[in-house]
Order: sequence, then structure tokens, then C-alpha cells
Amino acid sequence: MYGMTPLGGSLSNGTLFVFNPTSNTLTKLYDFGTTVGTDPSGNLIQASDGKLYGYTLTTLFSYDISLNTVSLLHTFLQTGTSGFFLYGSPFQSANGKLYGTTRDGGLYGNGTIFTYDISTSTFANIHDNNVPEANFPKSFILHRKQQSTFQ
Repeated sequence: MYGMTPLGGSLSNGTLFVFNPTSNTLTKLYDFGTTVGTDPSGNLIQASDGKLYGYTLTTLFSYDISLNTVSLLHTFLQTGTSGFFLYGSPFQSANGKLYGTTRDGGLYGNGTIFTYDISTSTFANIHDNNVPEANFPKSFILHRKQQSTFQ
């Protein structure tokens, strides 16, 4: 079982860990606070490529279980158009892409919806939230199997 803490670790900026329920042992795998960002939040997801994906306050990252490596995939800058302050957890759609939301930033300053293609390492801001449709999203993306919007 893999998880994250928002605090703690050698840099006091959170950790990535694995817990073995058979032996009741917790092993720290990574200390956040260097190149991958600080304050991890939300849940990790395991995508179709076998890697784990998650958020820090300002980054999207992956963890390769087989190689024990953490990789920075995208940085969300407060002054950029991709949004800022990630919220919730990434979601992988049937098309293989990850989708997510930011709480702030974007064109109108009210948050964004973005996608990250794990097969091409391509980030795209696909929607800027504006009044009155959706300001400052604080939720997870939910994909209904009946819809073909993201397929």
C-alpha cells in the first residue's frame, strides 16, 4: 500500500511511503521538498503504465515502483496559465490521459481543468473556470462510464 504525508520527512515537506500489512512495516521512499515540490495532497493513483501519479501543492509527479524513482511531470506556477494549487487527485480516463483540477489561476484566476498524456508527456490546460460556471473547484474529477466525453 502506497501513501503520502503532507508533513514530515527529512525536509519537513512530506513523504511518499509504502506500508506492508503483512509485516506492519512502513518504509519511506521519498522526501518531498526538492525538485518535485512540497506538501503532497490527495490520493495516489496507479495508471495503466504501472506508475503511481500524484500531486504536491504545485506539481504533478509520478513514482516508478520498479525503479524506485520520482519524476516531476509538470509545475503549476502562480503566474502561469495552467492554474495553481492542485486539488483532489489525478484521474485516468479510458483514453489513457490523466485529468485534474486546480483551485486557482488560469485565464480568469478561478482554477482550471487540465490533462496530462502519459504516453507523450504532454500537458494541456483544457478549460479555464469562469463565473458563474465553476469557480475555485475543490473536488475530484469523476468520470461516468456511460459518457464518451473523454474517450
